[in-house]
Amino acid sequence: MVPVIFILFSAFSITITLILSFPWTLPTPVFWSVGAGIVFLAVGFPIMIFTLRSLSTHRAFGDELYMTEEESRLVTTGPYAYTRNPLYLSSIILFIGWTLFLRLTFLLIVTILFLPLFAFAAKWEEEELAERFGDEYLSYKRRVPFFLPRLRRE
Repeated sequence: MVPVIFILFSAFSITITLILSFPWTLPTPVFWSVGAGIVFLAVGFPIMIFTLRSLSTHRAFGDELYMTEEESRLVTTGPYAYTRNPLYLSSIILFIGWTLFLRLTFLLIVTILFLPLFAFAAKWEEEELAERFGDEYLSYKRRVPFFLPRLRRE
């Protein structure tokens, strides 16, 4: 589903860029923009890989939503010990990294469009997790921040 949304957001963003006559590339210094982009990418990729390794592929892409409660368990270790949404966090970091690295205006618009989508999806998932895991999830939710991780676990 995310690739389809990305394609739609990209088409919309390119259209907006053309209609409003925005410059095709961002007016940022190449050296600093590309350098910052590399830093964001270097941070985002390991977080995403660490997150995907802590989940099964099916679980990472939402297939576990269709399992019974007995078949699933709440993951609270690995990156999930620091943030409740490491997959969304790493995706946001990667979007910012690619936007800075490639300096494309339409990618900036795509990134801005994805931010509320990720927040909405994470809130929806929290409701489902609270219903599925009850007090176990609510306790986890009190201990672990929504997006931005604490460097130390409590």
